[in-house]
Amino acid sequence: MQLLRRIVAVFIFSTILPSGLFSQVIDTANAFDNLRYRLSKDKKVTIAYLGGSITQGQGASNRAVTSWRPLTTTWFKQNYPQATVTEIDASWGATGSDLGAFRCTRDVCSKRPDLVFVEFAVNDWQKTSANVQPYMDGIVRNIWRTLPNCVIVFVYTVHNNTISHYDKGTAPPAVLAQQAVADHYKVCTINIGKALWLAIKNGKGTLSSYTADGTHPTDAGYKVYADEIAGVLKRHLFTPDLPDGYIPVQLPDPLVENTVDNGVIHMADKLSFTGWTNKASGEVRFPNQIVCNKPGTKLVYTFKGTALGMYWVPNTDGGQMRWSIDNSNPVKMSAYAATSRGIFPVLTNKLKAGTHTLTMEVLSTKDGGSSGNYIRIGALFVDEDIDQGSTAAHNDKSRMHNPVCNFNIVPGCIRNFPDFLILKSSVTDYFSITRVALTGKTTECLFSGRLSSGLHQIKLEPKNSSGGMYVLRIKAAKNGQAALNIVSVK
Repeated sequence: MQLLRRIVAVFIFSTILPSGLFSQVIDTANAFDNLRYRLSKDKKVTIAYLGGSITQGQGASNRAVTSWRPLTTTWFKQNYPQATVTEIDASWGATGSDLGAFRCTRDVCSKRPDLVFVEFAVNDWQKTSANVQPYMDGIVRNIWRTLPNCVIVFVYTVHNNTISHYDKGTAPPAVLAQQAVADHYKVCTINIGKALWLAIKNGKGTLSSYTADGTHPTDAGYKVYADEIAGVLKRHLFTPDLPDGYIPVQLPDPLVENTVDNGVIHMADKLSFTGWTNKASGEVRFPNQIVCNKPGTKLVYTFKGTALGMYWVPNTDGGQMRWSIDNSNPVKMSAYAATSRGIFPVLTNKLKAGTHTLTMEVLSTKDGGSSGNYIRIGALFVDEDIDQGSTAAHNDKSRMHNPVCNFNIVPGCIRNFPDFLILKSSVTDYFSITRVALTGKTTECLFSGRLSSGLHQIKLEPKNSSGGMYVLRIKAAKNGQAALNIVSVK
């Protein structure tokens, strides 16, 4: 019997399928077997949806009822009435896979879902493969590195600027770029956008009847999307043979060198720089901003990572600034816009691992129509170097350097804290397991004792029920990490 662990299925939304197929499923590493096992044995599934405004349900008469997201959640509830089905809406309108990669840890992995839909084909449609693949690659790696029993499915949507590619027997460039990532990792894919195109070709509707504005589906369009997903789920979940247990994915090397697979969002209320004021923004997702309108004022930010981005808000009184990393040639950017709208520029994703310094300076120059020199920043995004001793490094040998004997495992809320930890030791040694709050203020020893070589199931029973984020630190007295292997958690 396979050792058990929570599964995760991640559906990632985009726009293609090769060779004229309008639905394709690449069932890899028994992905759907893991999902079937979860539903049959554990009778629960948590579904997260990572994507843009199509995932939010824009265009539907009732986003919470008639868009593809709630329709898909309802499908699980109807077909598995004995299971507890939980939905996590991790969608952000007008965002692509780049921001998705930076927020994957916080919005998806930390929730420990069992099924995640991610939709980025439409919002990535104008990007080159070089501006798509590092982020889609990073989403896959982040999820599978954190949750190796995860089922990942790319689902491809469509809009008026990309649907004509199917008339030509091909697919939109962004979809092709995402499919290359799917092929590399053998990720499951479903092309619901091509299903919509086929419905139009068969005379069942028009782009005007299936979408409200050429992009966001109407209820009829969302039903085409949801029906296509349901058809694939039926074919792969409604099978008689039940697997013995979960089969974790073995993560291959990255498809691209600059994969963004450990994104962290540093909100403005946690940032402090001389000359910059922290103010409330009135926004829901970025409620605070660091603000400066004094030319010559600098922002100096030191970080460890390979990519850096930000959320900032150009406006009618926006000024200009220039930035550089590690004294590189400065890049000038304007924060002027005719109407206020937050955007998410990635400054670079090609840094080497290690410590870097961002220097940003408010300039005295401004666009002709601007009434001020304001720079407003709501967050900084960093693809952080993976802790040398973390579970991430342990599971992903391509990011592991100088193994140490302490390492982190399964960050998550207390309500999702694992019940058991499955360890495999190659030697006999004394081990300790300590729960540590990410704030560093709370520690609690969960296990201390001698373990012989072989497999061990350790029951974790934290006594402190306070909320917050935690990691587990495991220490071997003599042999360090080389003697220890994390097999599973559950």
